Amino acid sequence: MELTELEPQGPYRLIVDDADSRHIEYFAKPNDALQRWAEFDAVMRPNAAFTHPPDTRLAGVTAH
Repeated sequence: MELTELEPQGPYRLIVDDADSRHIEYFAKPNDALQRWAEFDAVMRPNAAFTHPPDTRLAGVTAH
């Protein structure tokens, strides 16, 4: 997992690598990115506890 602050007050880029792919998403707040990482973690480790947060990704930014 990599969480990068792109500007002093955000946005934040979250990169999560798994065995087969790389997921890149952008968030307005770092805590939102960490919540999203928890979603990935729950999928990669299905026995981990997780509560689904609201979707807070930036609507105008596309992952590459």
